[in-house]
Amino acid sequence: MPKTQKPKMVDVIEEVFQEIGVLGNRPKHVDEFGPIVAARWRKLGYTITKNIDRQINSALQSESSDSKKPKSGPFNDRFQMHGEGYWSLRKEPSLDRL
Repeated sequence: MPKTQKPKMVDVIEEVFQEIGVLGNRPKHVDEFGPIVAARWRKLGYTITKNIDRQINSALQSESSDSKKPKSGPFNDRFQMHGEGYWSLRKEPSLDRL
C-alpha cells in the first residue's frame, strides 16, 4: 500500500486562501488566516510550535516574487505580498517567474 504524501505548508495556505476568498486584490492579514492555517496544519498531524507564524511567513515568501528572498531556478509564484502582513493568492499564478 503506497504512502500518501502529506501536503506542504504552501499547499495548506493556498487551500485556506481559496476557501476564505483571499484572492488577487482581496488580501487578508496573517493574523486573520494564520490561525486557520495552524489549525489545518495540526489536523494533518504536524506539530505546532511557537514559531508557526514564522513558518507560515517563510512558506508565503518562498513562493512569492514580491519577497526580498533571492530566488534560484524556477518556482511557483502563487502568493502576492501586499505589505504590512497582508497576503493574497495571485489570480493567475505563473510558473518559472523570475
